[in-house]
Amino acid sequence: MGDEGKLYVPEDLVSVYREKVVPVASMLTPNQFEAELLTKLRIGSEADGRKACNILHAAGPSKVVITSINIDGNLLLIGSHQKDK
Repeated sequence: MGDEGKLYVPEDLVSVYREKVVPVASMLTPNQFEAELLTKLRIGSEADGRKACNILHAAGPSKVVITSINIDGNLLLIGSHQKDK
């Protein structure tokens, strides 16, 4: 969808991704910017990243990997797996 604060797709597609694509995905690999758009949560800490993973899990995917999370100049990757419902 985008990166570094800029969308690659028209803005009105964000809700389509959130409402139609995420619920049918088994695995999701958004970067920080995309995860923030999909969850409506600003990721400023590792705890925020875990919370974003849980929000995305609740929407559908059992596997979530959020990439390129920039916290205090450090790049992090946060992954999470929940058993299928």
